[in-house]
Amino acid sequence: MKNDCKRIGRSLWICFAVQFLGGIIVGFGGRNEGIINVLLAIVLTLSSYLAYRYLKNNNHIEIGKKDFQNNFPLKILGSSFLNILGLNLVITLFMQALNWLFGFNIDTAQVEVSNNLLSNIGVFIQVVIVAPIFEELLFRGAILRTLDRYNRTFAILASSFLFALMHMNLTQFFFTFCLGCIMAHYSLKYDSMKVNIAIHFMNNLWAMLVTFITLYGPTYLVAFLSYVMFFVMIVGVICLLKNIINLAKNIELESFPDELISYTFFNVPTILLWIVSVISMIGNLLSI
Repeated sequence: MKNDCKRIGRSLWICFAVQFLGGIIVGFGGRNEGIINVLLAIVLTLSSYLAYRYLKNNNHIEIGKKDFQNNFPLKILGSSFLNILGLNLVITLFMQALNWLFGFNIDTAQVEVSNNLLSNIGVFIQVVIVAPIFEELLFRGAILRTLDRYNRTFAILASSFLFALMHMNLTQFFFTFCLGCIMAHYSLKYDSMKVNIAIHFMNNLWAMLVTFITLYGPTYLVAFLSYVMFFVMIVGVICLLKNIINLAKNIELESFPDELISYTFFNVPTILLWIVSVISMIGNLLSI
């Protein structure tokens, strides 16, 4: 158990180190915004894949064709989409309240786009293609299935927490944690990697579409979309509350072994990740 958990921390540092060094190299070596974003998509792919391969091989995680062949009810995508929209509304209101109360610099935008076509293609590759596949292999593949050996509920919560922590952004933290829990739950329930990849893809594609329409769409379309989105989000909040109530009734909580918590969150690699992430979150809040 101890070595399995330590390797999770090391895998996240592999991911972080490759992204950090790759970002520096690309930033210094590139001048064109479009080329930079395309290269960053390659860096993101490489970092997640290397971390996934390290953890999969060293913790002997079996992820094969069956994990991508097992089917799941398509209605899961519809209910997950409504839950995601409900989460978006709740967390956006929460973040705006923090902004109003404490004056933090909180930007709830999820995707950054520009007027550069190549740059937007690079962002699209990162957000809609690379992240749903390679982040899922790492977090819902190797990390979730490592921790699931010891405690399923803990595996869902801990893998989702680490997923949120790796984003190093307080604005995204609460949403990505909840999204991670949804994807982890369904991935284990249906013994499938397809379902979590599909949910991740759907969430990120929707975020891209909303961002583009809001920034570049005609005024009447933006206004219409705002009304429709608000209505659907209200429905999403109702569905989310209903699912939470049902989950609370049916879930069988198991006590987490103390050593599992300490081995997962308080080994040296993960503690260092905590420090870097917290500093990054504070920097984002204070606009350093």
